[in-house]
Amino acid sequence: LDTPSAPGVPKVTEIGGDFVNLQWDKPDSDGGARIQGYWIDKRESGSDAWQRANITLCLPTQFNISNLIEGRQYEFRVFAQNEAGLSPASTASTSVKIKDPLAAIPPEIVKPLRNANAIQNHNAEFQCTITGTPRPNITWYKGARELNHGNKYHMLKEGDTYSLVINDVYGEDADEYVCRAANKGGIKSTRAELVIMTAPRLNIPPRFRDTAFFDKGENVVVKIPFTGFPKPKISWVKDGETIESGGHFAVERKERHAILTIRDGSKLDSGSYRVVAENDLGTDSAIIKIQISDRPDPPRFPIADNIGHDSLALSWNIPSWDGGSNITNYLVEKREHPMTSWIRVGNTRFTTMAITGLSPGHQYEFRVYAENVYGRSDPSDASSIITTKDSGKKIVKKRQYEVFDIYSKYVPQPVDIKSTSVYDLYDILEEIGTGAFGVVHRCRERKTGHIFAAKFIPVTHTMEKDLIRKEIDIMNQLHHPKLINLHDAFEDDDEMVLIFELGSECGSRTKDMVEVEERGVITDRSVALRGVVEERWGVRRMDIGMG
Repeated sequence: LDTPSAPGVPKVTEIGGDFVNLQWDKPDSDGGARIQGYWIDKRESGSDAWQRANITLCLPTQFNISNLIEGRQYEFRVFAQNEAGLSPASTASTSVKIKDPLAAIPPEIVKPLRNANAIQNHNAEFQCTITGTPRPNITWYKGARELNHGNKYHMLKEGDTYSLVINDVYGEDADEYVCRAANKGGIKSTRAELVIMTAPRLNIPPRFRDTAFFDKGENVVVKIPFTGFPKPKISWVKDGETIESGGHFAVERKERHAILTIRDGSKLDSGSYRVVAENDLGTDSAIIKIQISDRPDPPRFPIADNIGHDSLALSWNIPSWDGGSNITNYLVEKREHPMTSWIRVGNTRFTTMAITGLSPGHQYEFRVYAENVYGRSDPSDASSIITTKDSGKKIVKKRQYEVFDIYSKYVPQPVDIKSTSVYDLYDILEEIGTGAFGVVHRCRERKTGHIFAAKFIPVTHTMEKDLIRKEIDIMNQLHHPKLINLHDAFEDDDEMVLIFELGSECGSRTKDMVEVEERGVITDRSVALRGVVEERWGVRRMDIGMG
């Protein structure tokens, strides 16, 4: 007698939620004795340990193995037994997974949705592959809104592949789309974004649809919303030149805005700016007009008419640009030939002025300034030279009291108010006096090295400046050699500086002149002036102590 040969390979004929049915073939040899029965072993896949599945011999060539764990993988083998003993083990069965054939399998996303790009007015499509038992129900969503099959949305199914077609897409179709699969086993979702590819479009805010006004010195910020995908390239152009970031310009492209910043804007920044948005699908552009309020342009075409012996009527045209603010005042100046200095005549709110106090038979020309809240314009072009009418009276030659021509050295030159800094032309030295209207310093003129007195007058209002300008006009017309002279004048935003002859020098010159007169023709004026000089040895004027 001998042991049987190994039985045939066991085959799984049925699988349940916790069991399997096995079937196998008898051994080819029974070893010379009757087969008494069979022993069955089981093991989980990946394990080396076999466990006996039956506690008594199994007589038939099939067996039901119970108490298996659902979801686990198992292998099986069989032994045959006769009087001589156990046969060798059969070849192990194919590994099987224990599951209930009627149990639901939750949905599984085999191929998820992918982000989609679509050109506007074309169709877009999403596609995914989902399995599950029973076959899951599919629902499509745009954001949180459920979609229905219709003209706009077509929902297709082919096997386990599901598709959503969106017809004639446009801007508002851009969103997140979701495919939701549900059955008794569970719920799974896959989602993706739809991006609409569009040509650029600039959305001009109402403020920039017409000319946009800004104040001088203000930071100008032009912010233009745009749409378009792929994100467009933005460029800014002025006077045919592309603007780049640098200097007082800054160019930015945010997620949805094109921004141009002009720091400390001035009149030179006024004009038309073209903004251009461009991508592969097209181009859009717009003109943005910027106006920076500033000083006005000069008045135009001053014309003198109704010319009399000592008067005339002057008229002019308004500036071509008022600076973005109403003209508040016009200032008129005259120049008598052959003199080189301009002298203020007066001011008016109108574009005409009656000018009086002219000398008969003299030649004059006129110019005009315009003012607004931002300042004073440059002067207009000078009018044509006019000659006042001769009065017809015999001109009596004035008596020359001074025998010696001592004026030429000391003749004062009329002063024009400068807008440059006093520190560019003068060295400011120590303080030599104070008064109710300002502080006086000794100063040295850099060009000549001469010493003068600089009076610094703070001003907080245009009216104060006007008063000082009038006083300068008066001093420009007082050309007597025995008076203290104004040498120079400067105007700043909040301060005016007057440069006078320094007291000691002026007094010394006046004393010399008195001595000359005593040697020539002594007049009542020279005697009186000498008394003043000898008593004080200095001159005090406009609250400036120079003694």
